[in-house]
Amino acid sequence: MSLTGNVINAVVLKSPTTGTFFHHWKFSLLKAFYIVYYVSTSKNEVSSCKLSGKLGLIQKTCWFFKQKVMKPIENNQNFPMVRKV
Repeated sequence: MSLTGNVINAVVLKSPTTGTFFHHWKFSLLKAFYIVYYVSTSKNEVSSCKLSGKLGLIQKTCWFFKQKVMKPIENNQNFPMVRKV
């Protein structure tokens, strides 16, 4: 049987993070959640060097991911939360 031109019973494997904020990162999802939590709840700015030391990741990786986390937070400043969550 030739499969040229046709795909029979194709299975597409997708990661649970496909189409999300966490897609294509090479470190654990737990570390990603920690960075999101720490950056979003910290009263002072968190340095990528501090994140790197805490998580055992390269500082540049922490910097890039932190930038990705900060973008929606900065955009959300126009719509502050009114009620306690």
